[in-house]
Amino acid sequence: LQAEQENIERIAKLLCWEKKHEKGEIAIWQKNFNSDSCPSRQDDSEAKICKTNPDDVWYKKMETCVTPYPSAAAGEQLKPFPERLYAVPPRVTSGSVPGVSVDAYLKDNSLW
Repeated sequence: LQAEQENIERIAKLLCWEKKHEKGEIAIWQKNFNSDSCPSRQDDSEAKICKTNPDDVWYKKMETCVTPYPSAAAGEQLKPFPERLYAVPPRVTSGSVPGVSVDAYLKDNSLW
């Protein structure tokens, strides 16, 4: 279990996630708001920042990279946690994700 935990912590560091709380075997992690300020990711060859459009990923070859946290999307800021868990992302509300409407997103989100 300790080796598994060390591996999770190593990957989390590469992703620039910060452990906010830990109780027993459960931990809560938060993604860093600014991917440019993550020296461990920039210096480590295992973690690369994606250079592709995050909305143009369907039926494409998967890449080994991390999508950066958007500073602003469609002129809108992302909602803070925990409100963000149920909010429609700004890229969807702006219509910049082809084929995904707000209604379709909400319906899909309710299923999951």
